[in-house]
Amino acid sequence: MGNKLVPIIIAIVVIIGAVLGLGVAGIVPIPGLTKPKPAKSKAEKKAEAKKQDQAKADAEKADIAAKQQAADALQKLVADRDQLVKDGKWQEAAPLAQQAVDELTKDKAPAEQLDAATAVLTRAKSEAEKAAAPKPDLDKGYAKLAAVWGEMEPDKVVDILVPAYKPEAAAPILKLMDDDKVAAVLASAKLNPKQAAAYSEALAKEASKPPPTPVGAG
Repeated sequence: MGNKLVPIIIAIVVIIGAVLGLGVAGIVPIPGLTKPKPAKSKAEKKAEAKKQDQAKADAEKADIAAKQQAADALQKLVADRDQLVKDGKWQEAAPLAQQAVDELTKDKAPAEQLDAATAVLTRAKSEAEKAAAPKPDLDKGYAKLAAVWGEMEPDKVVDILVPAYKPEAAAPILKLMDDDKVAAVLASAKLNPKQAAAYSEALAKEASKPPPTPVGAG
């Protein structure tokens, strides 16, 4: 029985010794044993308060600088967006317009400012979608129509030409037709001299244009 108590007594002694050691070190305060911490002097308190005030001032200064930096970045973003809009570069403007709306929303900007930015975004998206849509192959259409007109009687071509096609609109089609067929159309009795001259002049201008530059050339 006595042998069993020895380890327990040793453990209790170790624990008590550890607690007393912590008390002396000031880690665990024990009345009458732990020495009280010396009170701070006025100079120390003043220095600590000054340090805290400086830290607060530095934090406020950093916050102001960060807000100014964000405002400058937003201003540049809007300026870049507006320039792209002015230049009609809608596909490039759309992402900047979205970013501007996101930034204004995050910053809880005034409703008028946010509404204006949203309006620009809506238009930019719409115009960008139009720009990205496949464009008709006008040259292919001109060639097809030239082939059809080439099979028609000159007077019938004139019946279509005069009411529906201005000279500059008809010129790209006439240019693709056989010269003899074009001559017959322009010589048709259904065209008065003034009309014939206008179509002829438009055809000459169209024929004098240089060929288009291949994509990727230059």
